Amino acid sequence: MLTVAHLVGRAHSGLGIKENLYTACMLCHHKVDNGLNIIEESQKGREYLENLYPNFTDEQRKYNKWREE
Repeated sequence: MLTVAHLVGRAHSGLGIKENLYTACMLCHHKVDNGLNIIEESQKGREYLENLYPNFTDEQRKYNKWREE
């Protein structure tokens, strides 16, 4: 079963926008959420999103009340 994972987690002000979301199997999502094998698993999500949105930064994936659009 696939789940929707955040590249920048909600606990770190990550937004629920398409530029911050990727699909992962339940096991991989669990590993990332719990800090197990986090580098390898989250790198796959990062590579996928950076290919889709090459100029989108991690700061743009976070909620910032004071950011000017």
